[in-house]
Amino acid sequence: MKLFKVFPLLFTFFFLSNFYASAQTREKITQAVEQRNYALAVSELENLRKSDQKIFEINNYDYLLARMAEKKGDYAAAMANYQSVAGRNSVLKEYALWHLSQIARSSGNLMLERSFLQEISTFALESLLISAVKNRLAQSYFESKNYDTAIQLLNNFSAVGSQSKENSAVGSQPKSENAQMRENLVLLAQAYLQSGKTAQARETFAKLITNLPNPAQPDDFALAGAK
Repeated sequence: MKLFKVFPLLFTFFFLSNFYASAQTREKITQAVEQRNYALAVSELENLRKSDQKIFEINNYDYLLARMAEKKGDYAAAMANYQSVAGRNSVLKEYALWHLSQIARSSGNLMLERSFLQEISTFALESLLISAVKNRLAQSYFESKNYDTAIQLLNNFSAVGSQSKENSAVGSQPKSENAQMRENLVLLAQAYLQSGKTAQARETFAKLITNLPNPAQPDDFALAGAK
């Protein structure tokens, strides 16, 4: 998830480097963001929106406003601004939807979370977020006790991952990708178990033990399979 921690800063610099507002406004917002004075940043961005709505939207300042509102815990304002970004098909739409899904998840609304995730997976298949979106979608179904759908999604991931592994040189698969595949296997085995498919669960748990990245050093996923 380190990837997503970088995005806010990248977008902040993107916005601030493309400002058509006054130099004084740019400086105030830049300083507020750098000093993590989110309330001041929100105030300046709101003033900017009132002074020129068209420029505000063209430059996606509502995305930055949403990020600042989210940082200071105003999730209602954050969602409203993210939805504004997504609603006009901004270039930042997929990122706005991702944040909307995270806010929905944190509030316990898993159905709404899946709605946002599914929208990303529909129109942004080439997005840098797509892998995280698919993984989270499967986890959300599992957490909602919709085990059959979780199993279907996780089996699809497993098939794609196996094909990718076959097409890659031995040892060339990133550790993070391999870890995610093994984490998905644990979730798949648990979904089988929860849905009463004990034979499939046992077989999936066995894969975690027999297919170790380092046979001399079992990982946490192998330990989960051994329980």
